[in-house]
Amino acid sequence: MPVNQDEAVNCSGVVIDLTLTLFGDDMDYKLQPLTLQQTNWPPLIEMYRELFDVSPTRVLDSKGMKLDKPQAFKACLDEHFSGNINHHLSFSFIGTASMMMLMDLANCTDIDIISKESTEERNTYIFVATASLSTWEQGIAALSNCGKNTKALCEGFAKFLRMAGFR
Repeated sequence: MPVNQDEAVNCSGVVIDLTLTLFGDDMDYKLQPLTLQQTNWPPLIEMYRELFDVSPTRVLDSKGMKLDKPQAFKACLDEHFSGNINHHLSFSFIGTASMMMLMDLANCTDIDIISKESTEERNTYIFVATASLSTWEQGIAALSNCGKNTKALCEGFAKFLRMAGFR
């Protein structure tokens, strides 16, 4: 399924300002990021400084990474905490898909999905899909073995995560 990148409204100034159009067998599908990780830095910085007498964002300074980048929170957690950091990063996408694509998402992944059927286009649904970075990575791997249209949707998710600096 070929992919076209259309200009779209800037996503609150963060990283991605485009819509992917996925050309399917029976229709075209759209995909856009809806929410990207936003971090409320002051509580993390204040509490960490109080307990360890050092700023947790020092690692970001050494990497030349700005606090407004979505991957900054991950880099900060990676430096100071152990465990599965990717469970603490969340992303949502909005798009259009067929019922079969949504069933693949629901049956093959743990990605949370809500959807509503279009009143204007037959077998077309608007959906919102939300998951942690860990769940997105697992879901993308699982969906790569699905049908052509679902695989293209999966590649769209992966592309946006790469653009945001996470893959």
